Amino acid sequence: SYAFEIYLTGQSIFYYASVPTPRESLVQSLLQAAYPQSFIQRTQDPMDIILKDPNIAVGKLSLQHSYTLPIKTYAEFSDLDPLAAMIGLLSKQGANYKFGIQILVTPASFAWQGQTLSARTKEVKDPKTGEMKTQATDQNASYMSNKVMYHGGRTTIRLIASSKQKEHDPHSLLQNVAGTYGSFSLGEGNHLGFSSIGMGRKEFMERLKNRSFSLLE
Repeated sequence: SYAFEIYLTGQSIFYYASVPTPRESLVQSLLQAAYPQSFIQRTQDPMDIILKDPNIAVGKLSLQHSYTLPIKTYAEFSDLDPLAAMIGLLSKQGANYKFGIQILVTPASFAWQGQTLSARTKEVKDPKTGEMKTQATDQNASYMSNKVMYHGGRTTIRLIASSKQKEHDPHSLLQNVAGTYGSFSLGEGNHLGFSSIGMGRKEFMERLKNRSFSLLE
């Protein structure tokens, strides 16, 4: 699995990547090629800094419709940085808050492209003849066709916020950051919805720390 993360600690914003050791050189080369002015170094796990605070809130972002429907990709953001709203929000936070967002990615375990293309149509029975016929589904077929042109994988998006004092509620920061992901909503396609983690919180935080998936994620 690969984890791509953004952290707010000490009123500074950092980008962090956790990758399999055999792929470290490859990922580093790709990052330096895409961002030639970036500085890459090994660090201690920044998640530990957030987990030290006594007040912690966690949540996740999930697709609100079938995975066959896409959200916006970089191609739809030619004139706008999709992370601008989130980075702007984090840059205005006081020293009381810490925050992390984790995008965990691993190769898909099933033929999602074929299933996505198949979802463009459905078999229905003709009420007059009783014969089965194929017709388009109510979902946007053009969005599905465009989605399979890209590489895909199994992904989960997790959020964590913390503070030292109770009067600085990390839940509000969590919800505000989640709201900035509304920019990825795609008309008749898909969008991301936020849910706070209550039940199974301990197990969720263990997966967050270990960069691992559960069976249902």
